Amino acid sequence: MDKNIPLHLQEVIFPSSKPEVSRAIDISWFTRIVLQLIFLTTINHTFSQEFPKIGQIWTGSKTSGKILLPPPVGITDEIVFCVEDVEFKGGVSKENKIVGISTTDPHFKINGKTYIGTPLGEFVNKDKVKSVRGWGHYLPIDEEWFAGFDYQTVSDSSKVLFVFKYKFTYWKRYLPVTLMVHSI
Repeated sequence: MDKNIPLHLQEVIFPSSKPEVSRAIDISWFTRIVLQLIFLTTINHTFSQEFPKIGQIWTGSKTSGKILLPPPVGITDEIVFCVEDVEFKGGVSKENKIVGISTTDPHFKINGKTYIGTPLGEFVNKDKVKSVRGWGHYLPIDEEWFAGFDYQTVSDSSKVLFVFKYKFTYWKRYLPVTLMVHSI
């Protein structure tokens, strides 16, 4: 064996022919791998982010960009965050309260269903599309989420471009639960 290599590494590089030494090295490597997996799982679970709520104070950083939300909010500071590998953008007020959240990720699911790319014609409540001039057309998915369409005209073939959360104060009056069912 090479005297320049530390003793603990010599067994790894030049395994002993003795079975008990060889087995001890295998257990050592197995233990290290298991401990690393436990550590990584714990780290991932500890730092996984919960989904923020509208009205919650944002304690994270803001981007240098701006985001356009429906009136009365309008243009506001932008935030970006990821939850379960889905990127979301949102807007925060001057008081750092979250005022809107959206995503264009086609893998994002609401109540177990994906909506990005879904044509308007596949929604049971398609006749309930509302419009905000200069911003876009939208349709409720449930009591929290809305499907966003182009700001120009919409038809049955218009596809959902993004989904978003926003507090429309007047929607509560027009949002019966039975109209929110997606037909897919």
